[in-house]
Amino acid sequence: MAGPGQRATVPRVTKTPRTPRRRPLAARERTRADHWQRVLRVLVHIGRHLDADLSLARLAKLAHLSPHHFQRVFTTVAGESCKQHVQRLRLERAARELGRTDRTVADIAADAAYSDVPAFHRAFRSRFRLAPAKYRESRRDRRAAAPRPDAVRCWQVLTDAHGQLRSVAHPADRAPGDCGPAARIVTLAKLRIAFVRRTGPVSPRATAADFARLVAFAERRGAVPEPFLVRLHHDDPTVTPPRLRRTDHGITIGPRRRGEGDIGVQTIGDHEVLVATCAGDTAVPAVRRWLENDAPRADGALRRQGPVVEVLLDHDADDASRALRDVLVPVATRPTDLSWYWRRRPAPLDAGTAPSSS
Repeated sequence: MAGPGQRATVPRVTKTPRTPRRRPLAARERTRADHWQRVLRVLVHIGRHLDADLSLARLAKLAHLSPHHFQRVFTTVAGESCKQHVQRLRLERAARELGRTDRTVADIAADAAYSDVPAFHRAFRSRFRLAPAKYRESRRDRRAAAPRPDAVRCWQVLTDAHGQLRSVAHPADRAPGDCGPAARIVTLAKLRIAFVRRTGPVSPRATAADFARLVAFAERRGAVPEPFLVRLHHDDPTVTPPRLRRTDHGITIGPRRRGEGDIGVQTIGDHEVLVATCAGDTAVPAVRRWLENDAPRADGALRRQGPVVEVLLDHDADDASRALRDVLVPVATRPTDLSWYWRRRPAPLDAGTAPSSS
């Protein structure tokens, strides 16, 4: 007790700082996986419906999130805001239209969701450092016919000693007379695929890791003896810079499978494609350019919007330049009955079937 004339001292109570509660690691991983699934669903929708209503409120409703929360989640996963992503894809599509077609700038601006041409001019110049008319002029040389790459192959169907049919790939410039054409228009059936999206340059090691994950994902419902592996190239290499190019590694799955984490699910196909076979991964860009420029005009087809599909036909561990790939470019054709696309099973080219050099 305090004595006479002294003030009583009140003992000071020191509060122990509260440690913020942290969610368990498993809960954080589940939240992150859930965010990936929602954003992947929106990204697929944006890529397919660039002409539709892609407002923040509409896309947030598709993701089943509030607009504010969706904006934060989308930016974290995609690396750019939702508005920036949609505007960039529309401007890149406008650039492709300017380089490939003779449509008026006003029509292209309207497709890019710009109400007036001056606003489109400002946005386009800000993105590509050129006015639309100047950009079109700079791309005229790219519309010239591209030569057929040496990597293109033609298929010959042969009968082996046991009476079984097999397909043999020959270089297009030395193919026998009974081979099929180097490029053909077929109908790609509707395919449901599980995919992993990559943005920017992708190394061969990352590609192999993605396909290994996808095969393991598909095998959880049963063995996959002959997986159907594809790559989707969404962007035009002449328009989109390498750091922003989108590539999907995918594998076909059944109708009841759902995505997990950063493995999404989408449906491709159900349209006409112009397809050619080539040898080697590095040859795919050149074959794609040939198909998009020279081959469609020769076959009376026009390039339509949509990703270029690359089908992995085989794998050569010793020499990647010999691995066969089918390159499928979406096209619009006159109404006609087309054969369905089917994946060939390549047979080795032996001495008895080797083409004679001419």
